[in-house]
Amino acid sequence: MKKSLKIILIVLTSIVAVLLIILLLLSPIAKSYVNKHGEELLSRKVQLEGLRVNPLSGTVNVTGLVLYEEDAATPFVSIDTIDVQVRLLKLLRHEVDLRHATIANLDIQLLQDSNRFNFSSIIDHFQSQQDTTQPQDTTSSNWALGFYNITLRHWKVYYADRVRGSEWVLKDVNLHVPGVYLSGEHSTDAGLELALADGGTFTTKLNYNMQSNDFEIDVMIEQFGIANVRAYLTDAMKVGDLQGTLSGHVQASGNLSEATQSKLNGTLQLNNVDIRDHKKKEVLAFNSLAVGIREIDLGNMRFVIDSVVLDSPATRFDRYAATINFSDFFATETAPANGTTTTDTATADDSPALSLLVHKVLLRNGSVLYNDFSMEDEVSLPVTAINLTAEEVTTQGATHARLTAALPHGGSVNVLWHGNMNDIKANSALNASVRGLQLQDISPYSVHYVAYPFTDGIFAFSSENVIKEGQIEGRNNLDISNPMIGDRRKDADSSMHLPLKAALYILKDKEGNVKLDVPVSGDLNNPKFSYWKALWKTFGNLLVKVASSPIHKIGDALGLHNGEMPFIPIDPMQSELSSDQLLKLNNLAKVVQADSSLILIMAQQIDADAEDAILQLGEQRNEQVRTYMRSLGVRDDQLMVLTQEGLSGVKQIGYKIDSELRDLSTEEEEQPNDSL
Repeated sequence: MKKSLKIILIVLTSIVAVLLIILLLLSPIAKSYVNKHGEELLSRKVQLEGLRVNPLSGTVNVTGLVLYEEDAATPFVSIDTIDVQVRLLKLLRHEVDLRHATIANLDIQLLQDSNRFNFSSIIDHFQSQQDTTQPQDTTSSNWALGFYNITLRHWKVYYADRVRGSEWVLKDVNLHVPGVYLSGEHSTDAGLELALADGGTFTTKLNYNMQSNDFEIDVMIEQFGIANVRAYLTDAMKVGDLQGTLSGHVQASGNLSEATQSKLNGTLQLNNVDIRDHKKKEVLAFNSLAVGIREIDLGNMRFVIDSVVLDSPATRFDRYAATINFSDFFATETAPANGTTTTDTATADDSPALSLLVHKVLLRNGSVLYNDFSMEDEVSLPVTAINLTAEEVTTQGATHARLTAALPHGGSVNVLWHGNMNDIKANSALNASVRGLQLQDISPYSVHYVAYPFTDGIFAFSSENVIKEGQIEGRNNLDISNPMIGDRRKDADSSMHLPLKAALYILKDKEGNVKLDVPVSGDLNNPKFSYWKALWKTFGNLLVKVASSPIHKIGDALGLHNGEMPFIPIDPMQSELSSDQLLKLNNLAKVVQADSSLILIMAQQIDADAEDAILQLGEQRNEQVRTYMRSLGVRDDQLMVLTQEGLSGVKQIGYKIDSELRDLSTEEEEQPNDSL
């Protein structure tokens, strides 16, 4: 019996000795095998400095692992330390229990060239070894998976898109996962932290249940640089440069099986943003854009925003003959992938209508540089101190908004709007006013349209517009203080031939101001309708009417009422002009003397059928009028007195004042432009 026990002990000792030898040799053998045959396994050169395997504890420790690029010289992935422990006995019960896994100081280079990556050849290598003749196993696995204490420390990731010219460098990526449970019994809890090389941090916390697919995620971003996003915007716009940072805290929850039903809330803020076009001209810059999200319910398409605050935005609006700077900025020449065109095959569904509610919208201290390079003379008009406030902006009801701005030389702009965002044409109101605008600042438009420059004057404008069922009714008031017009520009190819100088002179009141009411109406559903074109047309027709019938505008000076044609009755037998007749002639003389370019035409009217003797007195009466007008200082070349104008049925005898005061600075203005 003792002999048998001794034999058993010898056998057991021998087995243990063999196992110890195997364990001692396993690590160096495995290390040697990996270094010699790694390229066969991965189609890439592999270098391994250290490998320790302990089958008893289920631990594996790897140090100094390097996987090279296809050139076998450039590192693709390098790892300082890998430490893994698995409970081997649980494998017998179809359980994978990874007690801990730590990967420290990983450095990886990810390069993308079109749709190929620098690791694509590794994927191709494994796909080529698959047996495609065997049917794919689609049966579910009965293995329970549990991964505990997963830690990534101090990772460095470099990613470059060579086609787009985009680079991302993550210099300190850290991930800790207390547990990932794929058996469905528990929820996975994970947290990720990373830092960008050019500044900014990104932190996430995730809670996920495999069985129910429910998830909760918390994301925090601090000073995340957005410069590299530029490369991904070039498909939609010509971005030459993009600077700025993104910060925020967003929480989301839902179910991965119905991701479109997710909900989220939080805050986002962009700081020090500067967007420039491909010519490096400024498109938009602002100090900050802060958005407070109360709730976004994707399932019900419900968006509730606490506030949107834009601070100190600055942009420029450049108008050219055939385009504007924003049209050029958003125009792209990118063709559809593979040379194919896409068609919209979407059909109507039962998706809920968009519901948007923004409790507060605030734009502070904005500025716009307005440039117009489409005319003979350029316009450059800076608009500053732009402030916009709107409360309860919603798609479900009425919204109120107010905008104010400052113009050069103390001018101002004020706009009030009330209406429904969903259907502005149905029912809304817009009131706008401009005060203190120097006419010299917009003189290029006067040159372009009517060939006359403004040399002085201050412009004020107010507009009240009501829209009902697509029909707009607008009342516009123009108030111009002391407008002064220069000589006609011969080099201007004006689209309108208006007697501007004569009309403005006639329209001036005794203080030298011009006040006009210009109504506009039209159908907003008509694509050919343009409010500003209608306004210019109405204004132009008014100027033509005034210049061609000026006597109506000086009717007050003549004692006329209700727009009746001025007429100075004179008895053919009276020997002297009466006081009333002299008063009217005095007023006419003042008008003519005020502008040496005006000519007053007086046509004598008589009833030739009533009395032949009147004809004999006609020339005598004309000379009497001429003599008196000369005594008032009216030059002969400024006065035309017609000998006679016989009209059948005329019962009065006297002088009709012609309805045209001619501006002698141009002959073209004698004919009104019917095309207005």
